[in-house]
Amino acid sequence: MKITTKLAVEYLKKNKRRSAVTLITIIIVSILITAVFSLVSSFRQYMVNIERNNKNWEAEFIDIRYSDALEIAKYDNVKETSLYYDYGYSKEDACKYDRVEKRFDENQVSYFPEPFYMRAYDDNALKNANFKIESGRLPENSNEIILTTFQPIYYDEDNNRILFFNVGDEIELTFGEEKKTYKVVGIVSDLEEGSRTFGETRLGVVTYLDKDTISDSTIVNVRILTNNVKEIKKTTEMIEEDLKLSELPNREKVIQKENSFVESFKQMIEAEMGKEINNKEEIDSNAKVVYNIDLLSYELVTDINSTFATALFCIGGGFTLIIVFVSITVIYTSFKMTYNDRIRTLGVLSSIRNE
Repeated sequence: MKITTKLAVEYLKKNKRRSAVTLITIIIVSILITAVFSLVSSFRQYMVNIERNNKNWEAEFIDIRYSDALEIAKYDNVKETSLYYDYGYSKEDACKYDRVEKRFDENQVSYFPEPFYMRAYDDNALKNANFKIESGRLPENSNEIILTTFQPIYYDEDNNRILFFNVGDEIELTFGEEKKTYKVVGIVSDLEEGSRTFGETRLGVVTYLDKDTISDSTIVNVRILTNNVKEIKKTTEMIEEDLKLSELPNREKVIQKENSFVESFKQMIEAEMGKEINNKEEIDSNAKVVYNIDLLSYELVTDINSTFATALFCIGGGFTLIIVFVSITVIYTSFKMTYNDRIRTLGVLSSIRNE
């Protein structure tokens, strides 16, 4: 064995060029494979960060009791809970409201029914929604609201767009039988797109959820973050089973759609067309869990959605196979040349011995 090793070392020294080619090839292959997996991992983490900056929640429980929401926070794998409450559609229409106030020239206002749709967020929900604030601040009590820049359009004499409502304005809104004056404290570029959007209106409104004003039986929506995201499906299924959430019906909207301006406008169109317009929104009769599919895909939670993980592994595996194939080809060629030289040398020695 020592003789074989000595001969191998001597031969490597003698064929320095081929030995160097083999060594460099192995080093380059190792670097390339490491680079491929680093790029794939970095891209995945980049997408995770983007998604968490847009909507930082992993699963959402729709229409559950506040008392159940408190129980959800006690589960071992639940890191954080965020609560929000849907007020629904207001009875006021933004354009009509402003025409009553007569702040703008009616001839310069593009009119289309724009009801307000309001949600109340608790501290964690406001933090994880990552609102992009253009002016002002987030609401700090239930008398304050923030609005999106997607408001009814008004242009000044220089054709510059002016918002209907700005920071400091007060708006009187009616939800159900309760009429209340809210102060606009912030304008955001856009409201988050959660599992359910802000109704059929661009004019979303967000206020602060004061937990002291709600009871254990109040129906809320709960979003969760987990300690181990890979176990999220197991955790949500356990919560559903323990708290019997599937037996809870979805709550009635505080503002029924037939009382909203959206529904009134739809009925007007139906009357003119002479036929009914199908409503695309379908509300499940039972409480349910909604997952943040994009985020969980980037987190490689394959039991929720394996499409992204499969694509990522295929890309990384494909590049790795190409690198390995090229490296094997180069190394094989190097050894083949060495093999041929040895055959030639042995052939010469055999000829000399026969002579």
